Amino acid sequence: MKTILIASIVGFLAAQAGAQCPAGPGNWNLTGGRSSESFCELDGEPAVRGAPGNILEFQSWDGSSLGLQWRIQDLRIDDNGAELLFEEINENGDGYRIYHAWCTGGRYRLAPGWPWSAGPEDLHGQVISAEVAWSETILNWKLVYYFHDFSALAGIEGCSIPQVDTIEFHVSSLTAWIPELGHPLPADYPSFGCMAGTGDLLDVSSLGIKIDPIMPTGQVSWSTVKSWFR
Repeated sequence: MKTILIASIVGFLAAQAGAQCPAGPGNWNLTGGRSSESFCELDGEPAVRGAPGNILEFQSWDGSSLGLQWRIQDLRIDDNGAELLFEEINENGDGYRIYHAWCTGGRYRLAPGWPWSAGPEDLHGQVISAEVAWSETILNWKLVYYFHDFSALAGIEGCSIPQVDTIEFHVSSLTAWIPELGHPLPADYPSFGCMAGTGDLLDVSSLGIKIDPIMPTGQVSWSTVKSWFR
């Protein structure tokens, strides 16, 4: 039944000349990207990782230019900020912590000319729900590295076909630069927003894009978060 449904959707999409809809249901895994978290001071609160109002941005990177293939931007950590879900640190100060936060706002753009495209127009829209989790590696009580995992559900603006008018993103990133280490700030990463003087810079190791007739709810369980870092 699902095969028949997908075939009918693809046929309907082909008849929608000029519509800003994707080529059809599918999954695409991309590599090559960079991201940032801007540490934004909000209502006098300290500007730190995971704080309410911090801005997240993700962009493709082809070795010379940012954002030509895809971009997810203008996301903010919600008013609750990050929640510490788990901590295990021994007497020597070595271990790890896992945090989770919900995000608000956000928009994205997928450039035309790639497998998701059904025409010359890009795919773009607003983020409906988004969350981020990260696992910090602690040595001698200091953060030295962390793994960042971001998921979002977004609408496709200009597309009115219910089965393919939403898109799911899953972005995994690895530490490239954090202020704790005191290294020189590298070039060619998404710039810090909100007049932030500092933040985190990360290398995107993978980006998963999914358009499917049956979409997830966007909710996450503690067991799901733990599975991201095994």
